[in-house]
Amino acid sequence: MKTKYLILIIISIISNHFFAQGGNEIYRNKNNSYSYNFENKVNIKPAANTYINDSILYVSTQILMNVKADKFIVTLGLNQENKSSITCLEDINTKIYNLKLKLKKLGINDSDISEDFVSQTKVYDINFIKDSIVEYEKGFEIKKNIIISTNNLENIDLIIKNAAEYKIYDIIKIDYLNEDIEAIHDKIFEEAIKINQAKKEKYLRVFNRKEEGQLRMSEQFYYVFPDTQYNEYKAFETKEYETNYVNYNHRIVKKERKNTTYYYKGIDYRGFDKVINMAQTEVGVQYILTLNTNVRLENNNNNK
Repeated sequence: MKTKYLILIIISIISNHFFAQGGNEIYRNKNNSYSYNFENKVNIKPAANTYINDSILYVSTQILMNVKADKFIVTLGLNQENKSSITCLEDINTKIYNLKLKLKKLGINDSDISEDFVSQTKVYDINFIKDSIVEYEKGFEIKKNIIISTNNLENIDLIIKNAAEYKIYDIIKIDYLNEDIEAIHDKIFEEAIKINQAKKEKYLRVFNRKEEGQLRMSEQFYYVFPDTQYNEYKAFETKEYETNYVNYNHRIVKKERKNTTYYYKGIDYRGFDKVINMAQTEVGVQYILTLNTNVRLENNNNNK
């Protein structure tokens, strides 16, 4: 019997905080505290499974692929205060101009850099005059972001070092991205097709069944970027203490600062049919492709 194939391909893409990766963005505001928002962590449970009944064979294949970034975008934040708004703008533009001259030595040209004007606001302060607190206008503050593109991972440290020379310390975020996503998709898709086909043939052989009619296939293609995949912990031992209240007085216990460790923990490999570039140590982008196939089977009576 001739078999007709109808392939339905559905591609869905998810990316949380598109293309984002490290930088001070890791300290996101959560519940009015200066801490990382791990509620957005992406957790994907592999859905690779296969089942067969009297009329249908369902085959699911899921592959994960780790890919190094080939382009990086560094976003720096800077601000400038002055009594005059004009002088304030001139000062911040001078910083940016001098930084651009430095970056040219790294092969980063003006075309690789853009400026984002964020805000200009008045700054106020207070004076204590006798029993009164008097507010007065102190000057202006201008905030700008500098967005720098580079193809060299090693340039990131050099960009941060050069920025520090001009008192630019706020590394807002570093975006890791891949330019040829179509080629990445093609590679992972071909691997999924091979595994899916092998699974299908195995089940047809083991259960002595034949396919007929139309083959239906659906695909889901996911991007998972590093900014959603960081964990944190604090490791320390401390003494126990009690707070004693005597005559309405109490003692204040001053605690030492405890270091918080952040580390990258990508998608768990367990359950995937295949992981491409499993031992890759450089943080990059994780691509996940799920391929689902429905095969209609011949009636067993036709085989007698």
